Amino acid sequence: MNHTQRITVMVVDDESLIHAGLRKALHQDPTIRVICSAYDGEEALARIAEYQPDVVLLDIQMPRLNGIECLKRIQEHYPQIVVILLTTFDEEQYIIQGLAHNARSYLLKTEAFTGLTDHIRNAVNGTLVIPDHIAIKLAKFLQQQTDFVAKAIDPAFFKHYALTRTEQH
Repeated sequence: MNHTQRITVMVVDDESLIHAGLRKALHQDPTIRVICSAYDGEEALARIAEYQPDVVLLDIQMPRLNGIECLKRIQEHYPQIVVILLTTFDEEQYIIQGLAHNARSYLLKTEAFTGLTDHIRNAVNGTLVIPDHIAIKLAKFLQQQTDFVAKAIDPAFFKHYALTRTEQH
């Protein structure tokens, strides 16, 4: 993206107060412009086709089409659009699904208004932006998965291939 160009943003959330708060927060930055909004995933897809925003701030729990399914469709049809998941949920399943389907960031609504414009710019510039507490939660989840997989593998496999203890983990 050209640094002199404004970043266009779409807000997708089923709560009117979130729309108003995000619009107000983003309006303060002259380099970012909210060009459209939607209240569910189906409406979001229609608006994306019409407006082609640079960034979509996307809630996860919404009527008609949830944010994860909407994210999948956005990435399928508009892979150039940066999607930032914005939610009240920090469950591992949502974090994993979101990041696995190329969300550029995962923000909780409680922290969304702090540094949001910098967060958007970093995501647009290609940085995967994950707040510390989400990264810690993700790391713990992945550690548990690694332990599970390591325990499920027959120890004879490691002996056969002469893997060191470090290589086994």
